[in-house]
Amino acid sequence: GNTPGPFPLLVFGYTSPDRFDNLIRSISSSGVVVAAFPVFDLNHNLDFAKDLLFVSTEMHYENASPISSFYGKIITGKACIMGQGIGSSSPYLITQPDLQPYNIPVNITGIISLGLRLTTEGGLFGAASTSTAPALIIAAENDCVYSPSSNAIPLYNAISRYPAACKTYVEVRNASSCTLADAFISDCQADEAFCHPSTGIGSSMHQNLTAQIISPWLSGIMQDDMAEWIRFKSSLRSMTSTSLAFLQLCH
Repeated sequence: GNTPGPFPLLVFGYTSPDRFDNLIRSISSSGVVVAAFPVFDLNHNLDFAKDLLFVSTEMHYENASPISSFYGKIITGKACIMGQGIGSSSPYLITQPDLQPYNIPVNITGIISLGLRLTTEGGLFGAASTSTAPALIIAAENDCVYSPSSNAIPLYNAISRYPAACKTYVEVRNASSCTLADAFISDCQADEAFCHPSTGIGSSMHQNLTAQIISPWLSGIMQDDMAEWIRFKSSLRSMTSTSLAFLQLCH
């Protein structure tokens, strides 16, 4: 667009072969630089965490290069990392000792998880208990494969309120895990065929609601924009009776 920036950077890794073009487009249209890539190796969350850090670093190199189309477009030294599906727990692992050589001069100022699926790799709960970045976890109420009560909520509870600045859990009502993607072209639909989730909203509404949650949260967290943070919290309250449920603990 014509707006000069700089803009928040969101690095998003998602489960291949799903596609999230609609969600990415909605978030980027609100003034966010989204660097998205698919995850092919689904069994190594620590490696995925390294990938998130690597892309964050590379995008900041692009931001500093006069010949790059991203030159001066990104808020310097900050990034939010977001994982989906099997890689959704990876952002919490970036503080693990094994990843210290990959720790970069970019401050991870926010963590987002979509459709959280717990992993036992890398000491996830220990990492979550020491995480200091504000966290946003978004789940689907009717996710029958990785139910929020067994996946998203336990991780939310494991995140320490202190020293973490803020943690928020949002559950989209009448949504299933698969409806967040553009099309059902992966194992997601096959998995749901065994548990038959009830769903009242389609992909478009699920994607729009998720973007409406993420965009003001990013602005509030990464740009210290109090007006956007207030809008985020107001949106949660206004949609509680119809579209979502939420939990939040902040300083």
